[in-house]
Amino acid sequence: MNPTTGEKLSSTDEKITGRGIPGATIKVTLQDSSVQTTKVDPSGDWSITLTSPMRETDAIAGRGPRISVVQSLNNLDSAPVTMAVDHGNFYFRDNPLSTVTTPDRAKLVVGQKVIELLIPHDAQGLSLETNITKYEGRGSRGKIEKFGVDDNRWQLSIRRLSATAPWTVNGGGTFVRKDTGQGSLIQKIENVPGAPFGYQILRITVSDDFKIKAVGDKVLRYKGKDLPLGPETDTVVASMQIVPRYAASGAVLENRITYADASNSAPSIEVAPGKATKEVSVGQSVSDADILSMVNVSDPEDDARQTVGTPVAAEIVSRTKDGQTFNSIDTSSEGEYTVTLRAKDSQGKLSDNTVQVQVLVGLKREEAKQAVADAAQRKNTEIENNVDLTTEERAVERQKVTDAQNSANTAIDQAKTSQALATAQNNGTSTINALTQTPVAKPAARAAIETAANNKVQQINKSQSLTNEERTEQIAAIRQKEAAAKQAVAAQTSTQDVTSTQNAQVQAINDTLVLAFKKPAALAAIEAAEATKRQQIQDSQMLAEEKTAALRDLDSKVQAAKDALKTAQSNQDVQNVENNQLSQIQAVPTQSPARQTATNEIMDAYNARKQLISNESWLTTDEKNEKLRELETAKDEALERVNQANGEYELNSAKLTVSRLLTVFLSRVLKN
Repeated sequence: MNPTTGEKLSSTDEKITGRGIPGATIKVTLQDSSVQTTKVDPSGDWSITLTSPMRETDAIAGRGPRISVVQSLNNLDSAPVTMAVDHGNFYFRDNPLSTVTTPDRAKLVVGQKVIELLIPHDAQGLSLETNITKYEGRGSRGKIEKFGVDDNRWQLSIRRLSATAPWTVNGGGTFVRKDTGQGSLIQKIENVPGAPFGYQILRITVSDDFKIKAVGDKVLRYKGKDLPLGPETDTVVASMQIVPRYAASGAVLENRITYADASNSAPSIEVAPGKATKEVSVGQSVSDADILSMVNVSDPEDDARQTVGTPVAAEIVSRTKDGQTFNSIDTSSEGEYTVTLRAKDSQGKLSDNTVQVQVLVGLKREEAKQAVADAAQRKNTEIENNVDLTTEERAVERQKVTDAQNSANTAIDQAKTSQALATAQNNGTSTINALTQTPVAKPAARAAIETAANNKVQQINKSQSLTNEERTEQIAAIRQKEAAAKQAVAAQTSTQDVTSTQNAQVQAINDTLVLAFKKPAALAAIEAAEATKRQQIQDSQMLAEEKTAALRDLDSKVQAAKDALKTAQSNQDVQNVENNQLSQIQAVPTQSPARQTATNEIMDAYNARKQLISNESWLTTDEKNEKLRELETAKDEALERVNQANGEYELNSAKLTVSRLLTVFLSRVLKN
């Protein structure tokens, strides 16, 4: 078998293990004479799991028999092997509030009120010793394990008469020093359910007189029986140890001593919210309790009710006024007292920090600060309601208010008389009231938008292509864009957004086109009429001189129309110009008067001669017809020459030639 403690098994073992021949059967006879069997595995190991704990076999009351093991192989049994059972180890249960980090030591807190132990189920005696200052001897594990020779230790000794009996204080076995008994150190011993196999949980509640200290703390040196302690001190090297015993009067199990160290977190103190200052009238009393109520204290162990003694509390360190220290606060005259406080926990440990509160006698500083705060609030409301401020500008303005308020509060804090206090208050509120806001981004953006809009309106006003109605309409559109742009700027919150909106809106105004409609449309109509008339003149039968004159007339009328358009103001003016000038252009002639006159002259001559032939009685009908045919031919030739004439010279030549022909023709008729 494999013993767990030296050459013995332990009463807290849940399994019995051993080595054997692979395949052999192991028979274990337990303390209640029951037998458990198991097989040795191929690697030569075996184990059994117990259903109830074993009992110590040597020293305790009601001790158990030794454990017997037999190995059987091929129907042959080995000689039995027996093993004694000893106590298992004793343990402290760690306190979760402890900050101890020492290896192999349990974790407790200084002044711990409730100590929980995990001890073997069959244990019948133990001692708890605390504040150990000396080592004596070394245990089997090489550690110094026997404490308590001539040291100022405190001891709790408990026992029970059997494994089922209740735990009690072991006679006079509780001490506040090595040889001074005090049985009242233990208030209660309880068994706590939920212990692991083979163990029991003991909960020991101690009185306020039982003090567990931290390693490194100092205790007065013990010099001998009936001698006073100290004044020399010794250093605590172990906060507590469990000294196990087989029974109440049995030997100490030195190699089972278990150690614990205790920690103590420093308490903390802070000024209670809204209580940094206490104002009282002259003659009004101020108690220490009034001052202590101005702070809050805390301590991890005390707050969890884990310790003995008076819980953490605040204490006054000093009271000062004008650089002097006083034992109490005198309220018979105006003044400011600074009270320094610290925290002390149940074990006497002080807070790492101190705090200060002020007691003002006859000085209404809070009232003065409230007046300044009210002024600051009004100014901040004014800032908040100023829509011209961006978020960044509003923050700058609020900081100005904060700076002024802080400066006023500093002056108020420094005021030592009512008059000085009133002056500090008035100066502070006046300074805050005088603060004015200076918006930058939004006014600059509006100015840029106005400039862009005015420039665009100026461009519209200078345009000669616009009628009055068009100019009015487009200026109105620009002003609408200007108003919308300013609204867009007003809706922004950050400076960057204001700048971006400004740039976008200015660009939109700049990009707005100045568009004319009536004058360009009228001009297009005039130019179209001009082109048509010009083509008509070119295609007409007019003489070259006539075409030149007609084109010159056309150019003059077109130019007059354009000039009239430039000076036209209203839509109606433009319409009137268009109608009148189109009529003038259309009235330019495309017929040739000279050619028509020549034609008329030829036709008159032709008709006269035709009548003359018809009236000649001496001509026969055939002769008349022949003559008329000749006259018709002459007339056609004459008209052709007139039509073919390009200029006045050619036309006049044609007219002269025709006249001669007709004259010759007439003379021939008369001769015949």
